[in-house]
Amino acid sequence: MLAETCDVVGAAGDGTSALSAIAALKPDVVVLDIMLPDISALEVGRIIRQHDQRVRLVFYSAHGGEEFRHAVERLGRSALVLKGRLTELLAAVTG
Repeated sequence: MLAETCDVVGAAGDGTSALSAIAALKPDVVVLDIMLPDISALEVGRIIRQHDQRVRLVFYSAHGGEEFRHAVERLGRSALVLKGRLTELLAAVTG
C-alpha cells in the first residue's frame, strides 16, 4: 500500500546526512527516527523548519513522552508516531 501512495526519494543514517539529503531532494515528507547518532531529531526538525515551512515532519519513536510530544507540536506540520504502529505511520506520511 505504501508504494502506491509514496515514493521514497532518499534515506540517511544520521542527522547530518539527512539534512544534506533534504536540501538536495526537497521531499514533501521527512520521517525521522528520534535516536539519531549525531544530532537530535528535534534539532534536525528545527533546522529543516528554518529553511522549509511546507515539509511534513514525522518523528518515529519508541518513546512518546509528553515533553517530546509538545516539542514536536511546536515545530508545526509535524507528527509523532510510536514505533510498531504502522497504520498510524502511513496516515502521518500520507497526511
